[in-house]
Amino acid sequence: MKYRICLGKDLRVILSIKTENKAIIPAIKERYRDFLESASPVRACAPKPLQIDLGFSGKIDNCPVAGHEVAVTLKNNVLFFARNDFAVEINTKKMTGSAQASANIYSVDSLLRVIFSWLSTGRGGFLIHSAGIASVNHASLFVGKTGAGKSTIAKKFARKRILSDELVLVKLKNNKTSFAYSTPFWGELEQGSGNLERKINRVYFLNKAPALKMEQTGAGETVKKLLANTLFFIRDKKISGKILETAVRTAKTAKFYNLNFPKNVKAGELCI
Repeated sequence: MKYRICLGKDLRVILSIKTENKAIIPAIKERYRDFLESASPVRACAPKPLQIDLGFSGKIDNCPVAGHEVAVTLKNNVLFFARNDFAVEINTKKMTGSAQASANIYSVDSLLRVIFSWLSTGRGGFLIHSAGIASVNHASLFVGKTGAGKSTIAKKFARKRILSDELVLVKLKNNKTSFAYSTPFWGELEQGSGNLERKINRVYFLNKAPALKMEQTGAGETVKKLLANTLFFIRDKKISGKILETAVRTAKTAKFYNLNFPKNVKAGELCI
């Protein structure tokens, strides 16, 4: 069985799955329902998809790290990620690979987060720890790591407007305009419906505080905070340079603010 998962209109992962597990396939179909494509041919100008053969097993043997840490190596066009519940090896030149994961949707989801975090860097984008809120013509991002208040902010808006309360895909178009895209990667909230694309208008770096306060950030601070909240695992100069370049360009495409906010802040008080 093959499942084509597409984020941001051109980041594609084709999972070829062989399993006798009767529970994992329905879980995959449900989790990624808004991001699954048909098997129709992709237009010739589209970037080459990443094809992964995925199997299921128990705990990953000989994992070099413990807990939820991710081990990463990149050598001679071979990229390897491993955690205690998944491992994947990718030929970055051929865009093919093989993976093993524990037979539960949480391990599959973690595996795909890691894969898409790498895939996005080569397409002028990145996954950022953020709640994304869509309006008619634009999106606002509320950025912060775990505990910063992303889900708290997201809960104040209608579910159909939320791109995610955990990870949003950010991509540059023509190096001049930044766009935000829905992802299937959610935090506290149950996954919403829809696959949205919106031009980014405002980005807020979250900080819980007794009173509401908003201050615009300078270019240097903006880039630093974007990088600090990007989901990324590879310590490679070339790839890190791409992310830095994308962050610098992104910082010129929207308005960025430090946002101090109390827990009881109302949606109408947030400028989106």
